[in-house]
Amino acid sequence: LDIDEVGAMFRRVSAVLRPGGLFIFDTNTRKLYISHLDETQKHVLDGQHFIQHCTYDPVRNEAITTFSFEDGAYEMHRQRPYDLEDLAPALANAGLIILHLFSWFDRTPYSGKTEKLFCVAGKRVK
Repeated sequence: LDIDEVGAMFRRVSAVLRPGGLFIFDTNTRKLYISHLDETQKHVLDGQHFIQHCTYDPVRNEAITTFSFEDGAYEMHRQRPYDLEDLAPALANAGLIILHLFSWFDRTPYSGKTEKLFCVAGKRVK
């Protein structure tokens, strides 16, 4: 939930990557939470039905997504969305360079106006 913690994680990843090694990750952007503000969706995954509800507080920049399963199980995820402007300096400070940016699993190019950010970063070769 804190960009400093994200930066620390990037530094730990960089410490274990070999030069030229890749680190691939994704994050939700602010647009995702604004687009789905206070939205409830029903899903079926592997025959399991569940309900997903998302709220977003733009002042705190914090999202809460809950999952309610038909067997009574319940999960709550507290997340902070990060956009490229947030992540690029933290990656650079960790010695990682951005190689590719996508906005979906199908490798649609990242536009800065998308709900997801997929990043392929690499460790600098000294």
